[in-house]
Amino acid sequence: MTEEEGLTGPMADAIRRYGQAYEDAQSLHKATTRMNGQDRLKGSRKLLEPLEIAVLDMVGGRGFTVQDLAAKTGRSVESLTGLLISGATKLLRP
Repeated sequence: MTEEEGLTGPMADAIRRYGQAYEDAQSLHKATTRMNGQDRLKGSRKLLEPLEIAVLDMVGGRGFTVQDLAAKTGRSVESLTGLLISGATKLLRP
């Protein structure tokens, strides 16, 4: 979820960091980047519920908007936004 979609500050940063780890884990060019990304993603995913992981993967990692995801899944924008926010909140905890 991007700033124009209404999420800013630390939660938006947490989603961006998750997305960067997701992209790094998919890297084909550098093995160390891929392994580092996989480690960061694994640590983040330990904190999350499966549906939160799915939403963060699609929004943070693959670049879908919440509205796109709602259209593809048939779920409401509100429920997906709630999952995104709850996942981002968990990623902010020390």
